[in-house]
Amino acid sequence: MKKYILFDFDGTLFDTSPGILNCMEDVIDYFHITKFSLEDLHLCIGPPLSWSFEELFGISKDNIPEAISVYRKQYTSGEMYNVIPFKGMEECLASLKEKGYFISVCSSKPLVACKKILDKFNWRNYFNDICGAIPDECIETKEEVLETFFKKHPEAKKEEILLVGDTKYDALGAKEFQIDFLAVDYGFGSVEEMKEVGMLDVVSSPMEAYNYIEGLKN
Repeated sequence: MKKYILFDFDGTLFDTSPGILNCMEDVIDYFHITKFSLEDLHLCIGPPLSWSFEELFGISKDNIPEAISVYRKQYTSGEMYNVIPFKGMEECLASLKEKGYFISVCSSKPLVACKKILDKFNWRNYFNDICGAIPDECIETKEEVLETFFKKHPEAKKEEILLVGDTKYDALGAKEFQIDFLAVDYGFGSVEEMKEVGMLDVVSSPMEAYNYIEGLKN
């Protein structure tokens, strides 16, 4: 039986692509980047910004801090809230909460952004905890965020934990900590990539995820 349900944020709880893509386009314009594709832009949703800028857009390590500054200036000016909750997600969270599950965000998205977006939609009360990236403390990757969760909740047994996410980075994080991973196919990642890393199963909607989690009791 699972007691702890950990949710990724971008592509799992919310479609955050509108705001993120607008900010990425600002960085592309600022650095006069011409070699990129629409697929590259969507690959930016989920991983740490530093990885996206260096690996996808070829921005040098020396210029990464400036790129992040350009991105965050636009993001915090309002694009942060340019998100769409996935249909059925609030019902899923409310149902899990009612059943007594411990629900947490575990995302490589900045912690402050996660909290502000959840507050905007009045979703904070569904979560027992929120774990996100804290760059000043060198917490950025999914593995580092999961490590934070385990430090905060040493009582949580690995067999009681389920991570729900939409990318191979979520799958890799779950594999690193030997916890079960449930993939969603409505986000930004590749089901094939998640399958290659390892997963329990794949679901196509938030309520399907809820029903799957409840089914693990049997």
